[in-house]
Amino acid sequence: MNEIIHVFDHLSTQLALIGLTIKVPKCKHWSPLGISPGIEIPQSFILVIDGLCILGALVGSQNFAMHFFDEALFQDMVHIDDFLLLGDA
Repeated sequence: MNEIIHVFDHLSTQLALIGLTIKVPKCKHWSPLGISPGIEIPQSFILVIDGLCILGALVGSQNFAMHFFDEALFQDMVHIDDFLLLGDA
């Protein structure tokens, strides 16, 4: 059995013992180098190469972090514009 799937199955089993379940559709596999031949990830996992945000912490490349912050700033600016428009009403 592939190591990734074996570890995932073990983690799922251990979490079930304390009443927790893994939401598989939310699972991602981060691999900055891509997937090596012979390595399998569960089909429902999303392969992420640049990076991820885990509990608010960014893990990944500098480009990923810059893009993440640019998107967050853009969203904040949209909300600020909406807020300013409320003040004019």
